[in-house]
Amino acid sequence: MILGKYDSKLDSKNRLFVPSAFASEFQSEILFLTSLKEFILVSTPENFEVLVESFLSKKMKELRENFGRGIYSSTFSCKMDAQRRILLPSSLVKENNVTPVVTWIGMKNYAEIWNSDEYNKWKNIEFPDGLSVDDFKLDDGFSKSFKSLR
Repeated sequence: MILGKYDSKLDSKNRLFVPSAFASEFQSEILFLTSLKEFILVSTPENFEVLVESFLSKKMKELRENFGRGIYSSTFSCKMDAQRRILLPSSLVKENNVTPVVTWIGMKNYAEIWNSDEYNKWKNIEFPDGLSVDDFKLDDGFSKSFKSLR
């Protein structure tokens, strides 16, 4: 299970440390979905397929191919090295506003990588009707994360 919040540093070669608490989940291949506005989704291949299929199954048949195209073309894979680092392509770093310090968020079956400043802004947003970030902690949030693809 992927749980918790951790800060991690990006080095000068675009290598990012995977939190030790997440490392056992990502021993083989790691998939990154990068077209989301607020964060990069990080998953094992098995969990990624479950997440994507769940999302696509809720779309009309005519739209599934287009949504799938958007999702799969915005995904890349890599392997963690012996020092628990992953190498992020320069284009991904630039296009996704990856900063030298990022925040990893465990979301049970996947993780999110946030620009730390953006994550701190998200934590402090004001919700209507007296709701707070804490009210949404039990929501898996995955379908909401695809709002940029809608």
